[in-house]
Amino acid sequence: MGSRKIPRPETALKAVGPIVPEVYRAFEHGTMKSKEYFQNENLERDGHLEAMLVRLHARGHLKKHTDLSKVDFDQLAMCGISFRFKRWQFRLWKSADPRSPKIPKPGNSAKKQQYFVQPLQLDLFVHKRQIAAPKLHLIILWNLDIRGNLEKLWLVCPENFNPENGAISVHWVAELPNPIDGSPSLGIPVIVPELPIKPKEIKKVKEA
Repeated sequence: MGSRKIPRPETALKAVGPIVPEVYRAFEHGTMKSKEYFQNENLERDGHLEAMLVRLHARGHLKKHTDLSKVDFDQLAMCGISFRFKRWQFRLWKSADPRSPKIPKPGNSAKKQQYFVQPLQLDLFVHKRQIAAPKLHLIILWNLDIRGNLEKLWLVCPENFNPENGAISVHWVAELPNPIDGSPSLGIPVIVPELPIKPKEIKKVKEA
């Protein structure tokens, strides 16, 4: 039994290309609904409620879209978004850093900690119970600017989680180009080193 082969970021970006526009539209829809809520209720923005509202409306938008009608969405608390696409599992989380892609701490959640570890591949055969298992765990990070508008989306391929020190390691992080606002084509990925952040700062996240 060995580790599953990890695709290059360029390969992964091309593979997820068909759903990227709708993911962006979903989060644009979620941010619009979130801003409307606080304006209509005459309330100050609350970061925790804002994130939940964005996820709620983004998830609802994705579920209704015809291109994602066959996608399996998981039922998660706090309006979390998790789905399977081409046997790749996706978890959509708000970045822990408002300016850079940073995976949020999993805390004591065993499921979140396990998600940072890639599924293993059986070299000789696949057991019947494992046929439906995901081939790869991926994360899509999102964030909002100071006005509550969507900033960017990043595709992250996690590698491992160290329960002793809370460190998270990743294989790579790549920006998901926004096809809605004319960002670079999905065939030309923007890898994290081009962002204003050091790769080492992305790879390690320590528990407080």
